[in-house]
Amino acid sequence: MLATTSLVAPPSPAAAAADAAPRLLDQVRAAARARHYSPLTEQVFVSWIRRYVLFHDKRHPAQMAEPEVVRFLSHLAVEEHVSPSLQSQARAALVFLYRHVLHQPLGSLDGVVRAKPTAPAQPRAGRRPPDREDLLTAKPARHV
Repeated sequence: MLATTSLVAPPSPAAAAADAAPRLLDQVRAAARARHYSPLTEQVFVSWIRRYVLFHDKRHPAQMAEPEVVRFLSHLAVEEHVSPSLQSQARAALVFLYRHVLHQPLGSLDGVVRAKPTAPAQPRAGRRPPDREDLLTAKPARHV
């Protein structure tokens, strides 16, 4: 009898483990869908979590905790100059990740440098809105 050889190598243990467990961002999507979050919220959360992981040189969030979250949120305010609402979005995404996906609720995030609201736009010097006196004193239009 002739022995046949297989050309397909058996999967490595790491590859088999990777196939068994869903990837982190897929877990975030599944958790958001299970809680009936809108697709846009799901997309925004995934985006913020991806930025968080990349900011920390692709470390897995399970290996990080409050100090890394505080550092990332403070970086957004100080270096990226994001608005308070964007910083709040990022915070909500990370709290969701740790509470509902990793099941490691975050403690206090008191050390976060808060983003400053932007000042309302000021009119340019030397320009002012046109006078509206003509609207107040205009005669009614004649019917044709």
